[in-house]
Amino acid sequence: MSDQLVLLHFRSWLITVIEFHDAIATTTPPIIQLINDDDWPAQLVAAAALSKLAKHVEFHDAIATSIPSIIQLLKDGRPVTRSTAATALSELAEHVEFHDAIATTIPSIIQLLKNDDWSARLAAATVLSKLVEHVKFYDAIATAIPSIIQLLKDDDSNVKSAAGTALSQLADRVEFHDAIATTIPSIIQLLKYDDWSARLAVSTALSKLAEHVEFHDAIGTTVPSIIQLLKDDDSNVRSAAGTVLSQLADHVEFHDAIATAIPFIIQALKDDNWRARSAAATALSMLIERVEFHDAIATAIPSIIQLLKDGDSN
Repeated sequence: MSDQLVLLHFRSWLITVIEFHDAIATTTPPIIQLINDDDWPAQLVAAAALSKLAKHVEFHDAIATSIPSIIQLLKDGRPVTRSTAATALSELAEHVEFHDAIATTIPSIIQLLKNDDWSARLAAATVLSKLVEHVKFYDAIATAIPSIIQLLKDDDSNVKSAAGTALSQLADRVEFHDAIATTIPSIIQLLKYDDWSARLAVSTALSKLAEHVEFHDAIGTTVPSIIQLLKDDDSNVRSAAGTVLSQLADHVEFHDAIATAIPFIIQALKDDNWRARSAAATALSMLIERVEFHDAIATAIPSIIQLLKDGDSN
């Protein structure tokens, strides 16, 4: 470990002792400079040190100037650097004194959602999911919702997961509901995406959104489109559509629309693809718990019996 890093670790310990704060204050600018150092371990320790310093108001003015540099670390190719930067920003956001400085950097964070490097996209989505806990950032973050939704079809599974988490957290706040509602048709279209993990991310996102009654009108208008996907040429798309319908069946508001899909779900029990058959069986098993679907499902019993005889255990 370099002498520089040893000193930084020592300073981190000194921060916990109030008597040393005046002395440490004179070293804060050099610590901030290390954020831009070519030595990445020094960057990590500096970012972590600034997070600790942030607990003490006397260091706030100096730390505020470091926030743009911490944002730049989100682009770093090393996972540990990105994680440290994301953690530092999340911790700084806990202090209202840094909100103005962080707010000015949110457009830069949003731009990273479109970065060519998957790791930068992941870091940006992770940070935004943390910043959404603070009302100060709501207006700026709302503009990122279309980009976050596009990440549900990202090539990297970690990015897709982070996007789903961010969308779920946004949905928990009523201030974002109007913005999210307008994107639901776009989310439905992502069920056609080639990557199965993208379809899974989308169906999970829709299930989360359906937990909020404010989205029911918007989702309800897309149910006919989801039903049409049961007839898609791609068996994986048919499977994804069946999965989404089975999840929406938890909500009575969608029952009338879903009832019209039952004949197509029954047909899916004979699908050539086992995933589509499994999704159809799952959907029917959930629908059969509702008495209003019983008459329509009764006609499916011969097909269900045939499915049980299928040689594919799935």
